[in-house]
Amino acid sequence: VESSRKKTMKLLLVILLACQALFTSAETDGTVEMCGTTWQCLNGATCVDGGCKCPPGFTGTDCSVSSGDTAWMLLCTLLVFIMTPGLAFFYGGFVGSSNSI
Repeated sequence: VESSRKKTMKLLLVILLACQALFTSAETDGTVEMCGTTWQCLNGATCVDGGCKCPPGFTGTDCSVSSGDTAWMLLCTLLVFIMTPGLAFFYGGFVGSSNSI
């Protein structure tokens, strides 16, 4: 009998491998052999010494992480963190004092 944790881990592994196969970009300059698998250098990166040399603004093993996208997500997360208590206080102003903390 296989535990639910093992089943979940197997399912996550299958999903990860499927996503890796689906979201491989066609905009590559070449492939790199790393850890026994073939990785593609993305976003105009070049293959150097078994790794990818990323252009400015991109990081990661295969140069798929954009610093601009990361900054945008951090900003949005910060705004949501600020908005949540603000929304609570806004709601608290509409209801009576017995319905708010």
